[in-house]
Amino acid sequence: MAKRLVLLLFLLTGTGCIQASSEQPQESMAMNQYTVTTSYAQLPIVICLDDIEEETMASVLKGGTRLLLHVQNRRTSRQYSPNFQLSLLDKASAQKEFIGQFSMHADQTAAETDQPEPQRFLFDLSDSAIASAQPSSLCIELDVQRQDNPDSDAADELVVTVELKSIGG
Repeated sequence: MAKRLVLLLFLLTGTGCIQASSEQPQESMAMNQYTVTTSYAQLPIVICLDDIEEETMASVLKGGTRLLLHVQNRRTSRQYSPNFQLSLLDKASAQKEFIGQFSMHADQTAAETDQPEPQRFLFDLSDSAIASAQPSSLCIELDVQRQDNPDSDAADELVVTVELKSIGG
């Protein structure tokens, strides 16, 4: 069964959120995986993995499957990134649950491509109230604390991939 994956961008305004959607910013071959290109200026973004199989969701809630986030700079950065914040969102109520905070270290590049390598972050959602209330979808919000690194260029592009990764044998 093909997975229907949805990207929702929430652009913050003074009066609330405006929802914009993109049907397929970038196609992904793997199940339970979604990739989008964004920039610091476009954060926060919301990425939803929809139509998650019951068996996979049960594994998420038991801790056998984790949320794996790959973040890659499009342009090599020689400094640490500002702190990112990851939250789960309840689609029905718009309630937000903080999952974790992380930052990217200075990039290492692959010798053959001279492109920055993706940096990976793994999150356990087994204790999440929102994840347990959503039977077949997970929506995450990725944001950045801009005051942590005011010199970072808001136009710098990031490639963000979200996937569900089994950690069991």
